[in-house]
Amino acid sequence: MAACDDGDAPPPSATAAGERRDGTSIAFDICVDNTTWTRPPLEEHRALLEQDPRYPVDEDVLAWYDAHFIRDIGSASEDRKYGWAGIWSDERTAFEEACAQPPDVVNPVAAREVVELWLLNYETVAVRDGPAALTVETRSRERGYQVIHFPNPLQEEGTAWGLIRFVDEQGREVAHIGPDDMQERIGRASEVQDLP
Repeated sequence: MAACDDGDAPPPSATAAGERRDGTSIAFDICVDNTTWTRPPLEEHRALLEQDPRYPVDEDVLAWYDAHFIRDIGSASEDRKYGWAGIWSDERTAFEEACAQPPDVVNPVAAREVVELWLLNYETVAVRDGPAALTVETRSRERGYQVIHFPNPLQEEGTAWGLIRFVDEQGREVAHIGPDDMQERIGRASEVQDLP
C-alpha cells in the first residue's frame, strides 16, 4: 500500500502494548500503517464495483464503503477489504509484503490463531481482553488505515467474548462488531447500533 513506501509505516514487527484499564492488555502487531490513504468518492467507488460482474452492487456491498472497522475472518477473498471498502485505491504490495504468510504456512487468521482487524481513518491505541467483549481503544485520524494482528485470546480457557467494541481514548464506544452475520465483519463509527 503506497504510503508504506515513503517510510512512514512501522516495520511489521513493531508492537504496541495497550495500557491496562478494563481487562487484560494484549500486545498487537501493526502490520500496515498507511497514513495517506483517503477513501475514493462514492460515485467513483460505485462505478468501479459495477465493472465486476461477480457481485451485484447493492446495499450490503455499499455498507462496506461506510465501514471504519473490519474483522478479517480468514476468507480466501480479499474483495471486501480492498474492493468493497474502497481500499482498491491503494496498492496491495505493502500488505502482501508485511502481513502475508509464506505459501506453505496455514493462514493463522483462518485457523483462528490470530485476530486481524482493519481500522479505516482510525489508529489503534490499545487492545484489551475482557469477559464480555474485546475492547480496542482507537484514535480518529483524517486519513489512512491500519491493519493489526494479535493472538486470539479465545484460544485460552475461560474467554468467551462475542463482541468487539471500538472505543475512543475517553472510553466512549464509537462502533462495535457483534456476532450476527454482517456485524461479525464490519463496524461503522457513524452509527453505533443497539448492543445486546
